[in-house]
Amino acid sequence: MMEMKPREEADRYLSQIRYFDEVITSLQEEMEELYERMAGISSPALKSDAVQSSASLDSPQEKLMPKYVKTLEAYRQKSNRYLKLRRRMVEQIAEISDWRYTRILYLTYIKGRHAPEIADEMNYNADYIRVLRSEALENFWEKYLKK
Repeated sequence: MMEMKPREEADRYLSQIRYFDEVITSLQEEMEELYERMAGISSPALKSDAVQSSASLDSPQEKLMPKYVKTLEAYRQKSNRYLKLRRRMVEQIAEISDWRYTRILYLTYIKGRHAPEIADEMNYNADYIRVLRSEALENFWEKYLKK
């Protein structure tokens, strides 16, 4: 198996931030959907034609509550784990000594911007941003990922 270059390894590591954001957003949406279902107001359907002696009179909320509580706890655990990892990565980016590297890594991996957008913001050209990003990734690798 071919060994990864330092900047590729740093890029792969920092790209996890976007994945963490997607997972956290997905978990939040799942919880909101479950809450909306649980909070819905309805009553058990009773038919006047037949006697339903074995029908459950539990509300949908009562049926969904155990699942909601279980899912909420799983959400909190996953979310806390991903938030902790994300926070550590953001702190690592902030600790880089060259402000240009910090800014470029922040805009790339936290904000999801591309070289032309970053170049406009920093008043550089896009090719120079790509060079600086490559240097920043090598610097990041050297500081945090080198074994």
